Amino acid sequence: MKITVPLSQALETIRKNFEAHQEELKEALIGWNMEVHEALDEVGRATDSKGLKADCHKVWALFQRKPLDNREEYARNIAALETAENYGQQSIEMTVDEFDELMRDNFDWRRRSRESNAGYSAKAKGESLSGF
Repeated sequence: MKITVPLSQALETIRKNFEAHQEELKEALIGWNMEVHEALDEVGRATDSKGLKADCHKVWALFQRKPLDNREEYARNIAALETAENYGQQSIEMTVDEFDELMRDNFDWRRRSRESNAGYSAKAKGESLSGF
């Protein structure tokens, strides 16, 4: 099945989703940064004149699972839609799967970033709320 969507609506939707991703990423980076500082503080407290007593694995693991940034994927999709619009295209035809991805922000890469970033975002929100 093919669906025809006004190009202006598709652009508006993906721009809104891009803004939401940027806010989520900002929160996730704050939470990730907090975890990194906590892990580094823990390592710092575990050192003595004989060397390191703490396991540095936690710090290494944090750097292996930084928040996922999908800004380039959004920019690529927005640029493609803007190019079509600039050449006079009024609508876009898509399959149901493409509609799900574009209009419902359900790209594979977006689902992965939501899952990956959620814990860090929650930490950032929890810390900022508990400070009041």
